[in-house]
Amino acid sequence: MVHEKDFNNIEGWLKPQLEDMGLSVEQFADKAGLSRASVYFYFQDKTRPNSTAMKRMCDVLGRPFEEGLAQYTPRKPGPRPK
Repeated sequence: MVHEKDFNNIEGWLKPQLEDMGLSVEQFADKAGLSRASVYFYFQDKTRPNSTAMKRMCDVLGRPFEEGLAQYTPRKPGPRPK
């Protein structure tokens, strides 16, 4: 059985790294040059980061860009989340 959480790995990938770095979402967004709302939307799978945003996120995290791109999983078919 596939769970809803299986369709978005960005939160599962990003949140533990922020905790390890001792960064809040707000601090991370500021360091990455992203809006706080955008980062929260990524966590909620309301939107997904474009390649520029993902590059910035990976730079702040010290992770390879390819690792960030690997977090894009197929969306569940049907209407977009609200």
